[in-house]
Parts: sequence; structure tokens; C-alpha cells
Amino acid sequence: MTSKTTSKDVDTQSTPQQRSSTTPLDLTRMFALIIGISKYPNTGSLRNLPGVDTDISSMKDFLAMSRVSKILQNEKATASGISDALRAIINDKNIGREDPILIYFAGHGVKVNLTSEDKAMSTTRMLCPYDFVQQTRSAPSSNGISDAALSNFLADISSQKGNNITVILDCCYSGHAIQGAAEVGHKRNPSAVAQRRSSKRTLDDELESIFEHLGVSSHVLLAGCGMEEVGLEKPEGGAYTNALIKILRSSQASMLTYRELIESLDSVLLNNQNPQCIGINQNRRIFSMKTSRHKHYFYKATNKGKSGNGQDTVYKLNAGKASGITKQSTFDIHGTKDRSSPALGKFIVQTLNNYTTFLLLQGVSGNKNNFPSEAYAFSTCTNRAFKLFIPKELSYILKKINTLGKRNNIPIAIISSPADKCNLSLKLGKKKEVEVKPHHSEFTKEISSHTVQYEERKPLASRSPLRTVLDGAADFYSYLNLTPDDHNLFGGSTKNVRLHCYELKEYDEGRYTMEKKDGAKDLIKGGQLHLDRDEIGPLGFEIVNNTRESLYVALFYFDLGDLSITSYYEPGTAKNGAADISIPKEGRLTIGYGSSGWRPRAFSLRDDHDVAVGVLKLFVSTEWVDFSDIAQTSPFEGYKRTGNHDQIYPRENSPWDSLCVSVVQKGAKTSGNDGHRNETGAPQTKRTKTEKDPVTSPARPKK
Repeated sequence: MTSKTTSKDVDTQSTPQQRSSTTPLDLTRMFALIIGISKYPNTGSLRNLPGVDTDISSMKDFLAMSRVSKILQNEKATASGISDALRAIINDKNIGREDPILIYFAGHGVKVNLTSEDKAMSTTRMLCPYDFVQQTRSAPSSNGISDAALSNFLADISSQKGNNITVILDCCYSGHAIQGAAEVGHKRNPSAVAQRRSSKRTLDDELESIFEHLGVSSHVLLAGCGMEEVGLEKPEGGAYTNALIKILRSSQASMLTYRELIESLDSVLLNNQNPQCIGINQNRRIFSMKTSRHKHYFYKATNKGKSGNGQDTVYKLNAGKASGITKQSTFDIHGTKDRSSPALGKFIVQTLNNYTTFLLLQGVSGNKNNFPSEAYAFSTCTNRAFKLFIPKELSYILKKINTLGKRNNIPIAIISSPADKCNLSLKLGKKKEVEVKPHHSEFTKEISSHTVQYEERKPLASRSPLRTVLDGAADFYSYLNLTPDDHNLFGGSTKNVRLHCYELKEYDEGRYTMEKKDGAKDLIKGGQLHLDRDEIGPLGFEIVNNTRESLYVALFYFDLGDLSITSYYEPGTAKNGAADISIPKEGRLTIGYGSSGWRPRAFSLRDDHDVAVGVLKLFVSTEWVDFSDIAQTSPFEGYKRTGNHDQIYPRENSPWDSLCVSVVQKGAKTSGNDGHRNETGAPQTKRTKTEKDPVTSPARPKK
């Protein structure tokens, strides 16, 4: 089964400190559409927003060096005016492919319940243009621009101009897509957004190209607050816009990623808002196509003073067991996110919960009292050993190598024989070749070996092909085997959280909108996803939450054939880790169809293979966990793999869990499987009255 992630224009080495720059953002190729509504003449309950005029003026000044800035303000920002301006971008020959495009909206937005049988959405959000008419008991609202409509516009723009598109929404509920609301201290209310991913052109490649410009692939959304939060505005402008422009005008802005931009916003200016960053390209530098992934991973650390003995320094991390930290983990504390900077001290784990860790000073470099209030912790060793079988004739290659992985912190456990439950085994091949075989408790026989070049009689060099494979394999099995001590969410007979997989069909021709096939049965049975064709897809997934808690989820496919890890779904990121939840209590999330914005999947057998195996791994937590560092390309392909980032979030020991589903695909000649019955029995989401939306184009999966 194949999956591929490209690494075009990737900066893997530099950290924010190493990438410091005094060069301002280059806006000379940018096209900007700026929309602001401060007056609403047709609605009594939506108050005027005088601060929006200040926001528009600030954005206009910031964009003074841009090539083109089109401004729609008040009377010009009608529903038809906004729609025409968005369509004009599609047909503008002066905008080249991959030129930066910025769409900014400040004004009101509303949430609207649905009554239709549409399985994709339970509510929608609308941007409120100047001529918006609000819903009354006798009539629905009119002239609103729905999130689905905006998502379609963005997909059309992306298909013609590329996905170097930034959408900024300064309004309430905008974490799901847009903005809106009310007076000084008025609350603004929002609406919509939207996704991509994927060797020889397989069905998965076709889906990749089709969905490259849809959903969360089409753009990056920078929302002023969460989808259930309100945005504060004052006469001097929206709190979010003020904080955003302050960073965009800074000397380091050109080197920041979208994600770093949101994390850098001034908390004082935000006044308790939690800005969101949504889109698979959030690790791109602002207004560019260049992806910047940190080579080293740091956790933000807060100095909690002295320990009980009054002598040793204690740091707190807002990360714990769910992030893979163990009681035996060790850390270096640095003053900056720069691995080459001297460590201020070595720390061990004092106490550990699911989402928090307290570190205790073990050794010190320099002044024992010189520990800043905010610092960065780098994991130097974990307790999750990588189990490797290596024959005696190859033992020299690991001389002076004790740890592996992209952070070089996974210890190596040498296994006596391949049968002793190792993760990876090596075998001496022909001259200057080593046979590398991944192992799995159930499917080792079905997994093929790979041949890797190496230099005879020499220890592994840091950039050698074999070292790349071993590092990638160590990370692969470390994440695959990451599981809690107690299965609170998946364990027992209650099945509080369930994962289903269905075949999909397109129901909106030309829009690539997917729904379950008629009579589609759950393909997951007994903890395995059996596929009985050489090529199968499109496939969608449904995660059902039967608990009374809102959940964050992340779904990955671990390919045992090439040790790649593909992200099927991840939650967004936010200031202070306060990202929007993935699934509400007693709710559900669909992936590949419906409203998540993440594309459908497909599986294809590799050439000359009759069987392929992998693992779907679902992470579930009641608090936000940063899983963005997990995905990787195959280490056998020789690509640089990703490192990443730090995020924070409190709440100490509420549940987290993980579930593995084995994926077994057999070609038609080797398969006798005829599919499986659906065992879901999951409750259906209630629908309420649908609003009319004259600007809504055919619905497409939204974020």
C-alpha cells in the first residue's frame, strides 16, 4: 500500500532564533482582498462595529507595498460584491500561480442550525455582508455567505492560482472559518474554511490531485478565536487584528511560519481570545510556499521555583504521557529553541501525568541560580527502546551509537535473534548492502525486506542511508507503540470511541463532494480492516464519540511496507494550545466526507506484491496534544524527515487513549474476503431548521 508526502521547498535545519531576520515581509507579489463591515443597516440585533474601520485602515497601511489591494467596505461589501470579488481572483490573469493571496474579513458572522438530511453538517456559519438580513420567527436570514460557499470559492481560487492563500477572519466563532458580532466590547460572529495529501499514479494519487485544492489543503486559516468563542472589538480596532499586525510588522515576520505567528501573538492584546491556525500547510512561512520544519523538538518549560528541599530548580512542561514522556525520560533545559546553545542544566522527571510533567534539576552548567522563568526543554532520552536485531558481522556499524531517531533520544535494545520480538532486523547482503526487514507481532511474514547501501567496516555516519533508515524506523515504532497504561476510552465492552471505515461515492459532480456508498458496510471488523482488491477507494472514516466529554483525535496510517506515516486527520493548533475540539460529546467526526475538510483515502498494492499490511492508529484525548511531529516519509526513500515544534496546554490527568486497527490488503488472486457487515449502531445526530443561503454554492466538505 502506497502513500507519499513530498518535501518541496523544505527548510529542515533552522529554528526561529537561527532564522532571525531584519528583512520585512515581501508583499510585492501579493494580491489582497480586504473586506470590512462596520455598519449593518438591515439588522436590529447586529450592532455596528466602529472598530472595523480602524482595522481596515491598519490593513491598508500594512499592505501598502502589495501589488494589488482591493478593499470592500460597508456599502461595497454586499453579498454580491463579495462574491464577485472572489470570482474575479479566479480569472485575474495578473495573479500568477503560487503568488500570495490574502483574504481578510472583519465584521459580523452567525451560526445557523440545519434541518436537512445532509450528513455532512449539523450547523453552518455565515459571514454577514453589508446587506445581511437576520433571521426572524417568520423568515430565515438572507444574503449570508455560508462557510460551504466560502470553502467552494477558496477551492476554485486554489485550483487556478495554487494554494498560497491566507484567510484571516477577525470575528466570533471564526475557528471554524469566518467572523461577526456587536459594540465596544461587542462580539463579532464568523463562518468557514477548508484540505490534501499522497508513486506511479495509483488511485490514491488521483485522489491526491483531485483534492489538492479542496478543504484544509486549499488555504491556511488564521482565525481570531475558536469556533465557539467571541471576538472582542474596541473603537481602536479588533483585538486580534491589532495583535496580528504587530507581529506582521516585526523584523522577524518573514521567517515565521503561520503556526509560529499565532503562537507569538501578544496575550495582553488578545484579551482571552484563542486564535486558531487551521490547514495542512501551517508550517509554511507566512505568505510563501516554503515549508519550515524545526530539526529539533522543544517543549516550552515554566520555572516553578525550588523543589521541596528548597535547593533544586523545578520546571513544568504542559506535556506528559500522551506525548510519549516516561518516568525515565531526561531533558536538557535551554534558554532558546536552539539545540546548539549551551544547556543550562540536565533534568529528570519528578512527577508525570497524562498532560503535564515536572522536571527536577539533576546536574547544572554554570550558575546554579541562572534559570529563566520561561525556557525550552529538549528530550535527551526516552524509555521506549528501539528493539534491533543485528548480526555479529555487522555489530561494528553501531559503534559509539546509543540512541536513534530524529531527536537522537530513542535508546537501542539489541535483541538476540529476529524471533525475539524485535522491531527491525538486519542481515548482511551483497557487497556494501544490508537487508533491512521491519517486524510486526502479527504480520512479519507479509512484510518485504529492503536493501540499503552501507560502507563496509565503518561505523555509521550521521547522514548515511542506513543511519537514515534506522532513525526513521526508531521513530516509526516509537509512535506505533505509544499507548496508555489504561484503556479508558477504548477498553471494555462499552466501546466509548469507535472507528469505522466506509467506501465512498461522489454525490456532487464537479465538486468532488463525497458521501457513503448506498448500503456501505463498515470495513473494520475484529480490529482489522480487510481490503480484497488490488486497488480500493475512495474510503472515508467515521469516529464516533459515545462519551460525555469533547475529544481531540488524530488518525495516522503506519505503512509497515516502507515505514512511512501518513496523517489522515489532525486537529488544528492555537495560541496556548487552546485548539478547537475535534468531536463534541456524543458526536462524530467524518474524514474524507462530511465537514472535516480532510480528503478521502485509497490503498493500492505495490508492484509485484500480492499482500500489503499496515496499521491505522487513532489517538484520542480529552486535552489537546501536539501530534504534528508524527508524520514522516519513508526513510528508505532517502528524504529528509520532519521534526517539529512546541505547544502547551494544561489540565493534568484526564483520559487519553490510542487504538490500532490492522490493515491487510490482498490482491484479487489471493483474497477470498467478501466484505463485512456494519456493526456500528451509532446514534444519529439531530438536525434542526435549515437557513436559506442565496450565496451558497453546492456544498463541499468544510473545516
